[in-house]
Amino acid sequence: MRYDVASKRLMEIAKEEILSWLLDIEVESAELIEEVPKETVSLRRSDFPLLVRDKEGGERIVLIEFQTRWEPELPVRLLEYFARFKLKHRLPVIPVVVLFKEGGPQEGIYEDEAVRFRFRLVKLWEVDGKELLERGDVRLLPFLPLTRCGEEDVLEADRRIYDSELESSLKSDLLTALAIFAGLRSDCLLYTSPSPRDRG
Repeated sequence: MRYDVASKRLMEIAKEEILSWLLDIEVESAELIEEVPKETVSLRRSDFPLLVRDKEGGERIVLIEFQTRWEPELPVRLLEYFARFKLKHRLPVIPVVVLFKEGGPQEGIYEDEAVRFRFRLVKLWEVDGKELLERGDVRLLPFLPLTRCGEEDVLEADRRIYDSELESSLKSDLLTALAIFAGLRSDCLLYTSPSPRDRG
């Protein structure tokens, strides 16, 4: 559950930066689409359905699902969300699964006797952590422990967040998320982050 809370907070803080990173697009704005329960036939909801406008004025719906581990039924749920948002908004819909721990299919394809469905599958453990550091955006750095990196990279991410010009409450939230995600790799990383207040 704490990973869900960390993901949600990071989306609140940095949804435009996360979208630009995951989809390699120049994001002008991103608005979370609130689903009204009575408008859906299912109680299941996408984690983060976003109306995204790019710098050229194009619009699309991006459905982002953060998953700690792969769940075999996830593609069918994602297909349900895709169809629902496509029918309602009549815009291009891009489904994205961000997977934290190793496992799952090699690529983002679901296929059965009637359907072939593609989605963007981001396996964070395959992402080069140094490339994330080189992007220079501290709001993305809490994801770094989930990438291909070493403890020294996580410590560097911690330093950059702490030394950034962000307000103290944002720094604290980013450092907390960094520590939470480092905990997913506790077998490799011994990092624990003190809050800005603790550092004096």
